[in-house]
Amino acid sequence: GIPGGSTYGSDVAPVDLGSGAGYDPSNDGVVIGSYGGGLVRLIIRGTLTLGGNITSNGENSAYYYAGGGSGGSVYITANNLTGSGLISANGGAGNGHTAGGGGGGRIAVYYQASTFTGKTEAKGGVGFGNGEDGTVVFEAFSSNAPFTFFSLSDKSSTTSLLSEILSVQGVDLNNVSVTGDLKG
Repeated sequence: GIPGGSTYGSDVAPVDLGSGAGYDPSNDGVVIGSYGGGLVRLIIRGTLTLGGNITSNGENSAYYYAGGGSGGSVYITANNLTGSGLISANGGAGNGHTAGGGGGGRIAVYYQASTFTGKTEAKGGVGFGNGEDGTVVFEAFSSNAPFTFFSLSDKSSTTSLLSEILSVQGVDLNNVSVTGDLKG
């Protein structure tokens, strides 16, 4: 069987993309593995209000002998953090009796003040062998230094799909509210 995926990259400053999954080409002919999660990096000088979801999850397998993609990275720095949304970098589920789940990704959230009551998770995907759980760092910092740029990258860990990259630098964002889904 195909084992579950492991977790990799920095747990305190995560910037790695999730890995695509493996597959067994000897069974079902043309089969591809699942895609890994992307990267979401936010630096907010004022308040981040999270009422929706920020995710960088690995893809669940669509084919019987293919594993789940590993979770990507979510790295957030905000002076103030509020809301009750979800931050996740979960591994995707493997499909069938021989396919492993993807490893969980990495989440790091740093804030000066927080009333956030939401959920953060970086779970390994289920499968023949479950993926290893990722990590979540959620802690206060004491610096009063202002943050002066914002960068969001949405990348795929595969070359077979188009990748969109949105990058805005040199912009001073004071307050950001996420009410829908922000996916990496």
